[in-house]
Amino acid sequence: MLKLASSPDKIDFEPILKGLEVKSCVYRINRDIRFSNDKSPYKSHLGAFIVRGGKKNGDKFAGYYIHIEPEKSIIAGGAYMPPAPWLSAIREKIGEEPNEFIKIINSKDFVKY
Repeated sequence: MLKLASSPDKIDFEPILKGLEVKSCVYRINRDIRFSNDKSPYKSHLGAFIVRGGKKNGDKFAGYYIHIEPEKSIIAGGAYMPPAPWLSAIREKIGEEPNEFIKIINSKDFVKY
């Protein structure tokens, strides 16, 4: 949860992420044009994966993804391309508590955003 700290110009958010640098979270602006008909050199969006230890740890921890683009911006959270054992554990947990999963995905706030 995002909460304001004692100082109005300081925000505490996920203490485990403290000390992360921007360069370890944002993706490069250059596009891979090798196999694309569109040869424009730069992406039209800004993307960042905010996860413990930086984006290279995305296969070890869940995190937050921010994608900023006109008319297509999103903020997401969770596991991105988890390894097989992690994915199996996620699926098993959902299978054990399907009503809780359904409650979450049908909640007004979840559907709204």
